[in-house]
Amino acid sequence: MAASLIDEIVREGARRILAEALRAELDAYIAQFADQRDERGRRLVVRNGSHQPREVLTSAGAIEVKAPRVNDRRTDPETGERRRFSSAILPPWARKTPKVTEVLPPLYLHGLSSGDFVPALGQFLGSSAGLSSSVITKLTEQWKDEQRAFAARDQSAVDHVYLWADGIHVNIRLEEHKLCLLVTIGGRADGRKELIALADDTVREAAMDQSTRGELISRLAEVIRSVTTAHPLRVAIDGPPAAGKTTLADELAVVLRAQDRDVIRATIDDFLFPRAQRYRRGQYSAEGCYFDAHDHAALCRVLLDPLGPGGDRRFQHAVYDTDTDTPSSPPATTAPADAVLLFDGVFLLRPELIDRWDLRIFVSVPFEQTVDRARDRGTALAGSTADTAEIERSWRNRYIPSQRLYFATARPTDHADIIVYNDQLQRPTWEVRPHSSIHR
Repeated sequence: MAASLIDEIVREGARRILAEALRAELDAYIAQFADQRDERGRRLVVRNGSHQPREVLTSAGAIEVKAPRVNDRRTDPETGERRRFSSAILPPWARKTPKVTEVLPPLYLHGLSSGDFVPALGQFLGSSAGLSSSVITKLTEQWKDEQRAFAARDQSAVDHVYLWADGIHVNIRLEEHKLCLLVTIGGRADGRKELIALADDTVREAAMDQSTRGELISRLAEVIRSVTTAHPLRVAIDGPPAAGKTTLADELAVVLRAQDRDVIRATIDDFLFPRAQRYRRGQYSAEGCYFDAHDHAALCRVLLDPLGPGGDRRFQHAVYDTDTDTPSSPPATTAPADAVLLFDGVFLLRPELIDRWDLRIFVSVPFEQTVDRARDRGTALAGSTADTAEIERSWRNRYIPSQRLYFATARPTDHADIIVYNDQLQRPTWEVRPHSSIHR
């Protein structure tokens, strides 16, 4: 009985959100041509009621959709045919769409439980859905208001005679951890059942260790010493921006060098494309950040492959000069066979690079915390809070959405040997992943 009520809640939420998104999409389309009028001053593109209801199959079940219609009286100058509006969210032929099937139910539940609709909106209402950022913002604020009203409603006069409490694991990965929704349903004396509350939590699958910062670094150094290869050991230290990757790599380098190990330190920031290429899709493009920012071919050619199996160990640690925004070509160096490369950066466990690493460490921090760290770091460097708004805009529009794209397409934590949960800098938690060959 509880499960059927949850299904009903999800279906109703999916129906409402889809209807709102379709209306917002149509509003944006009409607004785009608001200045186009006929000889009598009437708009050429206006609303025109709604289409007949139809069912769309989602993972929440079949939901009834009543899409709004538009009367577009513009004509194509080449063909002379009338222009037609076609929804990018729900095309006329669609009866089952991957976007709706995969994202709508988690969108409603995740947003209702935490108030943060943006992660799922990035997948459901992204660029492929044809909605502008202003429309997405409008929808987000509308749903946040509904969430706040739900969470703040007064239940003091409601008499529940019994409660159900359960957990629901959501398959879609909004962040690096798996989302678990904690659901409470109440039963009234007359037999009616209703949703009382939702709260979210994350699930970490393997047993974890918590230790001091120094203990973590020592343990990671032990792991590095335990991995044997016939060539320099290539260690990836991946994670979101501001997760603490560079600090962790530098701390590891100090310990390993104190143990007389040759260490090569390098970073993805020295393998950037020039700024014009990085931002060709726009300053706040998540796709540009993920696809256009880094020269992975050069990284493999001058560093990872020479240090890998069959390589000659002659490497370069950089191909780009950040200060001048120009290519760089430092002299090649020959690495000892037992050297360790500690390489930090974002997107290191993507398909183009995944097989180039001998040990994969992922530094995990909740995305919202990375915003706070970036803001604090920017204030400390600039000595004022003048640029914090720009930092936050870049984080929320470019860096965090690009990380969500990374998690959706590459699933980096599935490939990591070790995950370091770095939200508490002095008391980090870490785990060896079940698939890893490293023994704890």
